[in-house]
Amino acid sequence: MTEKRPHFSSKGLKTAYILCFLLFFSFIICIQASAEDETVSSGVTHGTNIAVHSGSAASGIINNTVNSGISVSILKTVSGRDGSDWYLVSSYKPEEIYGYIRSDFIVQNGVGAESISVNSAMETIVDDVKVYSFPSLSGNVLLSLPYHSSCKFQKAVFDSSSGYYWYLMSFNKVDGVDRGYIRSDYFSSDEFSDTMSAVGFPESYAKLLNKIHALYPNWTFEAYDPAPDIDWASAVNAQKGISVVEDLDAASISEIETDKKKISEIFETTLNGSSFPDAGLSSLNSEASYAEIQWTQATDTALRYYMDPRNFMLQNDGSLNSSFFMFMDGRETGGCTEAGIEKILSTTSMKGNIPNESVTYSSLVKSISDEKKLNPYLVAARMRQEHGSSTPDGLISGTYPGYEGYYNYFNIGANGSEPIVNGLKYAMRQGWNSRRKSIAGGIAFLADNYVYNTSYYQNTLYKQRFNFKAGNAAHQYMTSLYAPHYEARHVRQGYQTADMGSLHCHFLIPVYKNMTDTPVTAP
Repeated sequence: MTEKRPHFSSKGLKTAYILCFLLFFSFIICIQASAEDETVSSGVTHGTNIAVHSGSAASGIINNTVNSGISVSILKTVSGRDGSDWYLVSSYKPEEIYGYIRSDFIVQNGVGAESISVNSAMETIVDDVKVYSFPSLSGNVLLSLPYHSSCKFQKAVFDSSSGYYWYLMSFNKVDGVDRGYIRSDYFSSDEFSDTMSAVGFPESYAKLLNKIHALYPNWTFEAYDPAPDIDWASAVNAQKGISVVEDLDAASISEIETDKKKISEIFETTLNGSSFPDAGLSSLNSEASYAEIQWTQATDTALRYYMDPRNFMLQNDGSLNSSFFMFMDGRETGGCTEAGIEKILSTTSMKGNIPNESVTYSSLVKSISDEKKLNPYLVAARMRQEHGSSTPDGLISGTYPGYEGYYNYFNIGANGSEPIVNGLKYAMRQGWNSRRKSIAGGIAFLADNYVYNTSYYQNTLYKQRFNFKAGNAAHQYMTSLYAPHYEARHVRQGYQTADMGSLHCHFLIPVYKNMTDTPVTAP
């Protein structure tokens, strides 16, 4: 008896092969999906011209750029070669996105533009916001709204030509107009405020930081208590008697009122305090001959105003207050260039080449700051603060009688009744018999004794001015109340050579215990 075997036609074999291939391919897809495509969470893009990388994080090819307001699925988190966390994201509305976006450009669990509730309240975050008749720059401009204008959201429309969402907003009638389209990045919502509150910022801080975040989405903010042993009122009290302000009497004002250059010199000079931790304070009114300045004790109101960070976050028009840079982490060096340093020093005696050397001041400051891992703009601002004149003063001229050939670019030890002599004595002990040695030594002093000092961690301009230990003011670089504000302004000058919105900057902002809900007004 002959055994019968199953018979497969060629058509049947082809079908079987195809089915096996499809099953295998589906299995591979399922494995990939389980390993990579499982949604961890949702998020919303936040920023301008955000790069989407394909293949790998950070180093992958940029296959797309997106702006704020796009809802994405976060598929996984990876560490990039740049040291940052990156999200693998996907989205199909309003445009297809698949790739890696740096995590600080994604607000996890945020509300996408098309999911915002109708009549949600929003505020403009800059001045002169243009309202258009159509959701595109090709529309007619109906009017302009000032900073802090209250609006109500009606709907979101995506403009594929520009890559931006536009919001149809309603507002109080102006010149007969009460609604129109405004680009989404001109608004602030309260999402980031909640994030800031969760990491320790009171509501009065969080609302201001929310607006700064809308302007500079790459920036990060960290709250810290500068005086853990005492509260706000006690911290202010601890600064009394050791904080001074410039006091120009009528005769001094009459002398300089027509001399803008002299005014600039006066207000760019600080009174240097003790050079070493917990040393005795210098005489507060002893430097009139040093920089034509008379000093007086700061009042309680002045202390409360200049110590309160909330007074120095935003300008009245919604733009960033330059003093905000006194909270910048002095270890951040991204975006700093020789051109930025040169801009900071451009009106001082430290512009251009160092005398008798083939190197510029800006080049030397940049190289030594990089070596010591300091932000060179903070270094240059400190040098300008101490020696802002267009002509060298006695501490950096190298010609002061009895101390010829010695220099002190950071005014270290320049205190007491003879600040110039004392500063040059310090320079002599350090062997600073050249400009290069003085600058290098001063930068090392700033790094070792302040920014990287493990006992104090004074890595911001604010910390170097307002510092506390065991309930008392301690180890403060200078006694001038205004100093960190002037220095911060010059740090901002350096960054004007860069696109601040694209830089990652970290700010450490003091939050004292028992602060008032609102800061005091300017004295």
